[in-house]
Amino acid sequence: DRLKCVQTKHTKFVRDIVREVVGHAPYEKRCMELLKVSKDKRALKLLKRRLGTHIRG
Repeated sequence: DRLKCVQTKHTKFVRDIVREVVGHAPYEKRCMELLKVSKDKRALKLLKRRLGTHIRG
């Protein structure tokens, strides 16, 4: 169901705080580096492999 993905203001705030404290996972850091050097397709392939589906990637 697509409506499960809708975030409330509070949920978004909490997740932002957690992300700020914890940081990024290694695959996310690698993906950001790939995007910096314009390797969009490679970054999508990496995320798709790590997360399971094209939409999540």
